[in-house]
Amino acid sequence: TGTHGKTTTSALIAHIMDSCGRDPTVIVGGEIGRFGGNAKSGSSDLVVAEVDESDGLFRGITAKCVVLTNIEREHMEHHGTMENLLTSYTEFVARTPSEGLIVYNGEDQVARSVAECSPAVKVDFGAMKNGRFLYSYANLSCVRSIRFDLYKQEKLLGKVECGIFGRYNAMNILGAMVL
Repeated sequence: TGTHGKTTTSALIAHIMDSCGRDPTVIVGGEIGRFGGNAKSGSSDLVVAEVDESDGLFRGITAKCVVLTNIEREHMEHHGTMENLLTSYTEFVARTPSEGLIVYNGEDQVARSVAECSPAVKVDFGAMKNGRFLYSYANLSCVRSIRFDLYKQEKLLGKVECGIFGRYNAMNILGAMVL
């Protein structure tokens, strides 16, 4: 969930899990070429779902793992105030069980504060140049594809290349990979 990157991050997670033979059920807001649509019925007990904050209904969903991409002022037609929007996010994240996982954009101060409301294990991510995160990227290139070096703390884990474009997608890729 989050203001931006929900569809891309969810699709990337579904693609990664499917490529690893995990065969999840998938429900996202956009078309995924690999699945020929925006949903597929998997054979495992895993579900990858894009969870939207627009109407507040996500407050009733319990997820074992959450990727929180970012939080900005949006959908005020439903929430009315930023405080109400944050309350909705907090209620959703707080439902994640203590054995669950919250992966969040450590560069987003609002996402960081919402993630803290969960009893689950918390893992942050971001660009190495913007802070100290458990997982980060450095040496980003977005010429013909996205390329970067993936780090866990200061340890280089490897090089990543993905055929999607846009500097902002480096964070979506990183969030999906961390999960």
